[in-house]
Amino acid sequence: MKNLFLKAICLIGFISVSQISEAQNEKVLDSVTVYINNQVEVLFEMKDYNLLRDSVDVLQTLKEFEESLQFLSVLKGELNSDKADLLTLNTGSKLTSEVLPSKNIFLRNGDTITNTGIRDEAILFSKNCIIKISAGDFREITNISFQDFFLKLLPELPIKSRISHTIFYHYQNDEMTSLESKNVVKGGRDLLEIGVGAGAGLIKNEWVGDFSVKLGITLFNRDKIWHKFFASANILYDFSNSNKTNINTFLNLGYEFPNSNPETLGMEAGCLISRQGNTFDKNTFRFGLIWSPSSSISVSPQMYFPGKFKDAYPGIRIGFGF
Repeated sequence: MKNLFLKAICLIGFISVSQISEAQNEKVLDSVTVYINNQVEVLFEMKDYNLLRDSVDVLQTLKEFEESLQFLSVLKGELNSDKADLLTLNTGSKLTSEVLPSKNIFLRNGDTITNTGIRDEAILFSKNCIIKISAGDFREITNISFQDFFLKLLPELPIKSRISHTIFYHYQNDEMTSLESKNVVKGGRDLLEIGVGAGAGLIKNEWVGDFSVKLGITLFNRDKIWHKFFASANILYDFSNSNKTNINTFLNLGYEFPNSNPETLGMEAGCLISRQGNTFDKNTFRFGLIWSPSSSISVSPQMYFPGKFKDAYPGIRIGFGF
């Protein structure tokens, strides 16, 4: 039974570690929008806009789009004047064109409403980002060099941090101007957490109640939980002796990471710092994995080591946070 439980612990640990990269790589998009000559809107969406600095693939995508526009503009009927066109392009692949349902887009400025007309759209897929382009009529923007404006955009991008950015620029007469009043940043607000809780555990076939105190720091990456480090103390109450309640205290250090919102996975290690009764031997330490389906509930399978590895025995704890 003990060996089976130990193997289960190892298996869960392997699964947990294998999911770290998946959880931490969850897409949280930055976006960069550029308005070109009051004619074209170009939106770059990506996990991290620093990826734009490795611009070879993006440049190739923009080059293929320029060439496609030049080609389509000389083919009668391929681009419509009275309907909205949608162009889709994957780098190195064929361009597809389809007609969108006609709709006019109106802009309101005070008491004035302006009809911007029917908007053509393009969606370009490069290695690290999605590029969305819209204009009143793609036939009228064949003179714009998308490669040139992109190369002038790169030096203007701010230094990247763990904060998520939505950035806007205006490009006209070969000048790139930041529209700082429209920019939005979020995330990056790391938190110091203090919590208390209670729980119940099964150790040596005996139920043990506990009270816990936890101090931790939560690091955010672009508005998503990135890492959680904590120190905690578990005060265990052993009621197996009807004449006396024994109190044992473990001091723990742990780490948690997101799996899927709001679920987290983690691990902790602790040592016995205060002992009463015979439930635990002196110098006992433990290792546990943590699964938290919500911020207030946790389930932790544990292994206790009284001194020698071969004498290890399992336990499990269910905790409730307040």
